[in-house]
Amino acid sequence: MPQTKHGYTLVELLIVITLTALLITAGISAYSKAADIQASKSATETILTTLTSAQKAATSGKNDCTGAYLGEIITTTSGSSAMTITSSCQGGGGVTREVSLNTFTFATTTNITFRPLNQGVDTGLADFQYLDYTNSSETYRIQIDRTGAIKPQGKISQ
Repeated sequence: MPQTKHGYTLVELLIVITLTALLITAGISAYSKAADIQASKSATETILTTLTSAQKAATSGKNDCTGAYLGEIITTTSGSSAMTITSSCQGGGGVTREVSLNTFTFATTTNITFRPLNQGVDTGLADFQYLDYTNSSETYRIQIDRTGAIKPQGKISQ
């Protein structure tokens, strides 16, 4: 009477290893995509919070200046991850603070001034200005118009 051997064949083991490798690869890809989406949402939220805060400070006519308060100036530099917010005062003496985006850099150099007491927004020569920011593969945009409307435009390129 022959004895039966219990175990797995080489083909069965190779199939299991291949399927496991495929599942791991798909999981890593999905995790990476989810992490990128979360990072872009975080960067967008940071920028929107900063812009809204500067706009509210200007609209309220905050006055920690010795001279006339001229508004809040937002400055970004292409290639930098920092956004500078300056309380502008006539004769100088305004307060400057910086907000940094961790994994994103600004794609454009921008100067936006929120004027005090609902006097609008200085967006330069255009009716609106874009604030573009990018990671290594995708660019996102926020639009600020002269009335002070801040509109996230979402992803504009890959």
